[in-house]
Amino acid sequence: MPKYTKGYEMKHKIINAAKQLFYEKGLSSTKIIDICRLAGLKDSNFKYYYESKFDLANEISASLLIKTYRFIDSNMDRSVILDSYQKNLTSGMMYYSIILSDEKNISYYHEILKQKSVYSIMHKNVRRIYKRFAVDLNLDISIDDLKYISAADLGIRRELLLEYIDKEYDITPYELTSKIYTLTGRLFKIDENLTAEYINNALKFVHAHNFSHIKLLI
Repeated sequence: MPKYTKGYEMKHKIINAAKQLFYEKGLSSTKIIDICRLAGLKDSNFKYYYESKFDLANEISASLLIKTYRFIDSNMDRSVILDSYQKNLTSGMMYYSIILSDEKNISYYHEILKQKSVYSIMHKNVRRIYKRFAVDLNLDISIDDLKYISAADLGIRRELLLEYIDKEYDITPYELTSKIYTLTGRLFKIDENLTAEYINNALKFVHAHNFSHIKLLI
């Protein structure tokens, strides 16, 4: 078997082991040695694949985002063309619903949110997506301003999610996501009527489709 195939298979085993242990024990209580043992990997070889368990958390989060995008592409009416903002909003509806619909997921994600550096790393991919917002919606935003807006949006999401998990808001995950993207739209100075239209369309999509097979962990 080629080395690259073996390497791919081992990475898959490591990710699956991490997902299982993160789900059962949480992020902080899971040790690298536990992941290695479950994956059938020598402890000394772990860094050949990942620098830390936080890199695994980053990849797990990125994988969930990719899965939501692929689901949208596969299930959206072919006659409907989504711009980057609308697609990200629809993905967000799915993403946060998946995370916030399971107590084990919530506990794990709460740890992620508390780890500011880890949360920031996880969302670097999202910042690249934000650059498309400005292009697709013809927004008058400089590269420098985009950095500040992305940082502000990141902070807003983190604080709202923490407060939501701490039971400070008696709303559904979809309502929370709607509020998050309303604020995101304001940061980008996107027309509020357009944001409201996109939120409504995203809600119609998630209510019309079953995506329960898409998981954050297990």
